[in-house]
Amino acid sequence: MKKYFILFIFMLATFYLMANPANDETPPTAPVATETGTLTATGFTFSWSGATDDVGIAYYIIYQDGVKIATTPDTIYTLAYLSPGLSAQYSVATVDLAGNLSNQTTPVTVDLPDLSADFRYSWQQPHATVIETGDLEWKPEPFVFNPGESIRYIDYENGDDTNDGTSKASSWKHHPWDANATGNAAAETGIHTYVFKRGVVYRGVLQAKESGTTDNPIKLTSDPTWGTGEAMVYGSMQLNSGWIQADASTAPNIPEPEKVWYQDIVIPETKNIVELAGDELKPVRLARTPNFQHTPDDPLRTWPTMNRKKEENNNLWLTDDNFLTQDNPDYYKGGTIWSKEDAIVMCTF
Repeated sequence: MKKYFILFIFMLATFYLMANPANDETPPTAPVATETGTLTATGFTFSWSGATDDVGIAYYIIYQDGVKIATTPDTIYTLAYLSPGLSAQYSVATVDLAGNLSNQTTPVTVDLPDLSADFRYSWQQPHATVIETGDLEWKPEPFVFNPGESIRYIDYENGDDTNDGTSKASSWKHHPWDANATGNAAAETGIHTYVFKRGVVYRGVLQAKESGTTDNPIKLTSDPTWGTGEAMVYGSMQLNSGWIQADASTAPNIPEPEKVWYQDIVIPETKNIVELAGDELKPVRLARTPNFQHTPDDPLRTWPTMNRKKEENNNLWLTDDNFLTQDNPDYYKGGTIWSKEDAIVMCTF
């Protein structure tokens, strides 16, 4: 048994010496075939094959006119944001796991077409007309569902990120750009038209991680035949639980503290909180000093007023001796003072 054990260790050590990238000084081969496709005025796809290495390939380097412009672990890369009418040569080289670099492939010349003479971006199009009175009449472009070649469907209420997202029946819950996306939704990349179901509120933050091209953009839209109403994306979140009823110890100096409900919200600071009542959004009146009095005809009617004003060293100091009388600075920490002098301004401290 002892002899077999020693032999096994020897075999492992030999394998490690053979496969360890640190001992590899042989560069990989360059790809032997390159191809371009999906040519537009501002970009194209560049693909290749045939590269080999005795240990393993780490990634590829793409060159434009001999200058390194990008790297990728894949054998296809989309170049975007190029100048219309550009003519340049593109090549690729292989890098193995030990960092050895191959020669570059034979350059491929790519000539991008120019934009048509009548091409206009959407923001260059007129969206209003001048009427006889000199006023502007708003004429937005009518909505048209115009998806691209590849479509992904999103239904925040009933979708599932483990679906393939390629049909209404197999929609995702999250957009791939949402940090809460999982499964197939989180792994998706590329140029697609993302269709959000109408009548559904999507709750989340989308941070763009990629881009399309002028002729083939990434689209976020809705399909009039899928759902009713409008598709909406809200950066807010619902707080359906976790509310705590206050008392005199947790809400000191607040009249009738038992009417105050609170919770610690671990999200970026917000001063706008609403209650969802069916299809209606009702403002939740936050605790205020002095206590809140609802006057819908004039929201400022019962607000206290600054009774003293002083200018000193180019600073304007406003004082309220009737209500803002607390001596402890912590009393005001995290609060917001709304003050009015010719205009309403907000100062948070």
